[in-house]
Amino acid sequence: ESEIKEWQDDGRMYRLYGPLPGKDLDEAGFEDMIEFWKGAIEKYCRKYNVYSFRINDVKQAFNRNGIQPMALDKVALELQSRDVITPLSQYGKSSDPSSSWTWGGLLSKPVSWLFSNTNTDSVSPTEIIVASHLAKGRAESIYTNLSSQFLYQTDKLITEDEFKSSQNLSSQDTNIIFTSLCLLKKGVPFTVNDIHAIKLVSPSKPEPVTETDRGIVQIKSTISLLSKHILSLESKVENITQQAIIKNKSNQKSAALLLMKSRHRIMAVIQNRASAKETLTQILEGIQNAETNKDIVDHYKIGSETLKNLTSRYGLTAESVEEVVSELQEVLMREGEIEEEMRRGSEGIDENEEELEEELRELLKESGERDEKLQLKESGERDEKLQLKELEEKMNRLKVPDSHLGQDKKEKEVSI
Repeated sequence: ESEIKEWQDDGRMYRLYGPLPGKDLDEAGFEDMIEFWKGAIEKYCRKYNVYSFRINDVKQAFNRNGIQPMALDKVALELQSRDVITPLSQYGKSSDPSSSWTWGGLLSKPVSWLFSNTNTDSVSPTEIIVASHLAKGRAESIYTNLSSQFLYQTDKLITEDEFKSSQNLSSQDTNIIFTSLCLLKKGVPFTVNDIHAIKLVSPSKPEPVTETDRGIVQIKSTISLLSKHILSLESKVENITQQAIIKNKSNQKSAALLLMKSRHRIMAVIQNRASAKETLTQILEGIQNAETNKDIVDHYKIGSETLKNLTSRYGLTAESVEEVVSELQEVLMREGEIEEEMRRGSEGIDENEEELEEELRELLKESGERDEKLQLKESGERDEKLQLKELEEKMNRLKVPDSHLGQDKKEKEVSI
């Protein structure tokens, strides 16, 4: 609202919120309203960093004194005819299957996971609309920015989660940008084991997605999954540590030691995950540093074998790299594994009790030191505030009353 300069002009807003003039009867008024609401929709999308919306949402956003724009549905139809906006169900589809941007059919199949296949001939107030003009502009900007940062061929392969996180977009808008990159001939969307990704390419030299590309995406996705899982487990360790300290302070030593055992087991799982992540990271770095296609293939084979070994460690078997990664990811995400470790920890203490007690004492000591530092900090802050207050009071007592200043001034004037 504040970004629309006409917002306080009641007369103009009354006309813009009214019906759409007939183009034949008032072409200037028709174009004025179309351009105004085109700009308003673009402002809405930029404000909320979205590339898809419903007409009803825009109407609500531009509610003015209880009145919503009457002509927005018809304006949307005109903007659709000008390729400014497009129904989500139609975005990325071409009426000509042999059109150049399909790259011999590369788009039609890989992009099928992006959107539904619903056909429509009109813009409904509740239908999801793509701000296609803005989306293509954002896709172009992202491509230019990412291309300038490419260090390795693997940088051109970006998963949906990675893209969504780095660009602060929703899943739906991420898919819209993927489609826009494809329409601009600057990206090829593909899927491997339910991992959605895109390969950024040069418009002048389109590249197909290879099996090596698919393997690299799986490795990158698994590294990301391991990182998230490790963070989650570290949070569990911190929580268990605090519980153990509280139990010990409450003279529940046995309960505290059982929690320490659970802590040990989860830390062992963290170590395994960290080791797997380090191995995959080294493989990815080997692929990145490879100078020839043969080196890439060799490193990929090493990666395949490593993944098989990792899954074997967890008691899995797989006949292909795709199955291996899929099953590994499923195992990593299973919270039941951790809960089982904690349950086993409560069945009894078969580890060295003295070591657990010593570790608990160390944790208590560290906790006490942290509490002491926090208390000192809070005490120091209180002392500093008290000193400032006392200094302010002293300064106030030193102030000379204004009446005295006026009297001195008068005395000086008289003496002159």
